[in-house]
Amino acid sequence: MSLSLQLQLRPQVLLDRFFAINREADKRIRSELGPIADTQNIRQQIIFGSQKSCSPWEAKDPPCYAVPKSTLPDDIYGSNTDTDAARESSRDTPNVNFRPRFLNAGMGIGTVPAMRKLFKQAEKQANGKADAGSDQHIFSQIFGDQELWREAVRRDAKGPRNSAKKEWSHEHIDAVRQKASRQSDGTFEFGIGIDYHSQIGLNTVSAGDDNEWLRFEDSSQIHAVEADRGIYPPHQRLNNISADIKNSLPPFWTFTVEPDLDRWKQWDEVPLLTNVYTGVAPAIIHHDTQSEDLKSLRESWWDKIWFSEKARILLDTYIYAPIAPIAHSGYNERDMREWWPYEIWKGGARNGLAALGSFGEGEWLRFDDMCRDSHAEVFRDGKGPWNLPQAH
Repeated sequence: MSLSLQLQLRPQVLLDRFFAINREADKRIRSELGPIADTQNIRQQIIFGSQKSCSPWEAKDPPCYAVPKSTLPDDIYGSNTDTDAARESSRDTPNVNFRPRFLNAGMGIGTVPAMRKLFKQAEKQANGKADAGSDQHIFSQIFGDQELWREAVRRDAKGPRNSAKKEWSHEHIDAVRQKASRQSDGTFEFGIGIDYHSQIGLNTVSAGDDNEWLRFEDSSQIHAVEADRGIYPPHQRLNNISADIKNSLPPFWTFTVEPDLDRWKQWDEVPLLTNVYTGVAPAIIHHDTQSEDLKSLRESWWDKIWFSEKARILLDTYIYAPIAPIAHSGYNERDMREWWPYEIWKGGARNGLAALGSFGEGEWLRFDDMCRDSHAEVFRDGKGPWNLPQAH
């Protein structure tokens, strides 16, 4: 399979986490910058995934030293946190004990205006250059420069002292001031932040043995994986499945009653990829492709996802279910709204860039046209191709 992203939780959980992470980040930004944060409308609107290494940059570069510290506990990996000490069970994976704090471009989510501004800046920096670098290179550079800009703003406003950053390059700050002066809004603020706890998306790069497929109802499994990694009270965080998952619709709930589905089976009864140290089960799994070992997880983990054994019948029931909102969420009570799926046609997708245009544009491709050659790998049930009902 070529998919690099796998979804394991419902859209409701993903969106609630997006807004909750941004609310907490905005509190931190205000505490670090003071009133100027509101005056300059400096707030988080984009969340990228996190990773433990500052690839492809070096420690002296802004994408490495200028970005915020991780919000994970400073002893999340015990006394070896943020050190190069090896873990026997992780085969000496580089950076395995470091808290993730650097941008990973494989997963990003944000508001449309903020993402549009970010992509325009990325296009400007690439500008057709063959050596412009990857999306990882460009987005992490923008993130580093944004943090330099915020420090420049804080200094100008004589805001609270930022004790988390002891060494700032005056040359870099002067350079980002020049960049900001050439922007239409006179700033270098993009609203970028990081998913430090991997609540929205978990990146497999440098993850080592951080993660396991867990059933939260299985206390013996929970105790075994914690003991294997030397995690004991008060550092155990796998006591209960998180409330946002528990309170979402059950995994196999469908609009119609299907005899082959347990509609009321609970989330703690299905396997969820979970960070053993943080207790977080992410909404999305991102398979980084830096090595063949990580690429192979896209195949070896496909049938570990809770929905895999029932994928065919779940797709059947989805086709005939009424169109409905996929979530009800927002930044605060005032901004709560219903979230509807972009595509109301089912059993396929629109083709090409036209899919990004106005409603109804683009060529419609049926599931049969796109995935017939891959049906055996998608379903892995030996029942042959899945066909979209002609009456649909």
